[in-house]
Amino acid sequence: MSALPEHVRASLFTDLAGVCRDYAAGATRAEMIARYGISWDQINAIRKRAGVPPRAGGRFPRKIPVDAEKEVTRLYREGWTKIAIARKFGCSCDSSVHTILQRAGELTTKERTE
Repeated sequence: MSALPEHVRASLFTDLAGVCRDYAAGATRAEMIARYGISWDQINAIRKRAGVPPRAGGRFPRKIPVDAEKEVTRLYREGWTKIAIARKFGCSCDSSVHTILQRAGELTTKERTE
């Protein structure tokens, strides 16, 4: 077993620029893990060390287009539920809607934890 930390060992055998380039271009987790043969945690650590910002929407890929965020907020203000809004945009869950509404300051403290 090597005395080097795991993230250093991964860096020695990985195309660091390629990881950053593919991440920024929107490659999926599965694609990157298969391509580079390292875990998502390692890919994310490489990205962070290189200064590549996280993708919009946090951990999970964005399901609702950026240009639809105003419509999401409008529908929520009109009384639509987060689930109904998600379904309108073809999402199977409301996490993308929740994230958009949270960024827009539309959620109460109680709603932020639900």
